[in-house]
Amino acid sequence: SFTPLGSTPQSITVETQPNTLMDDAHEEPKEPHRTLMGEAHSVPTSMQRSRARKKAFDKVYVHRNESLCTDPDRIYTFEFLQHLFNFQDFSVELGNMLGSVALGGVLDGQPFQVMAMHQASASAPKGNKTPIWSFDLWHKCLWEAAVRHDEIARSGKIDVKRVKSK
Repeated sequence: SFTPLGSTPQSITVETQPNTLMDDAHEEPKEPHRTLMGEAHSVPTSMQRSRARKKAFDKVYVHRNESLCTDPDRIYTFEFLQHLFNFQDFSVELGNMLGSVALGGVLDGQPFQVMAMHQASASAPKGNKTPIWSFDLWHKCLWEAAVRHDEIARSGKIDVKRVKSK
């Protein structure tokens, strides 16, 4: 089931064939066959269609309707904050006040991790969450620092207790 994942992304597009690149601009589809729920909203902007989808999906979630499931023959694109991420130079664009932040130095050889978690239930103990999906984004700017960390770890010169306490 997609719930509650269907109400959080900026846009969701469903395709039968891959036809977009990650750096393309995504928008909430106008065509019913490209929407998650199989229905199009008649509002003019992508943001308005996104709001309508989120509202409809929240109703599905509240009613615990689990009928919406993934189809292995379709490709699902969930846009969260990709519009802020520059994949070419591995940076995040944070607007006029903060500017562009290069992630290579911040991540220090570690990948940018993306994950969705689901809490089993409201009564489950805090922190009792199940990963829905998880993946790492790597970029060539991370390579040298990653190799350096790997060499240190293999040589035994790393103080694991010190690293874990940071």
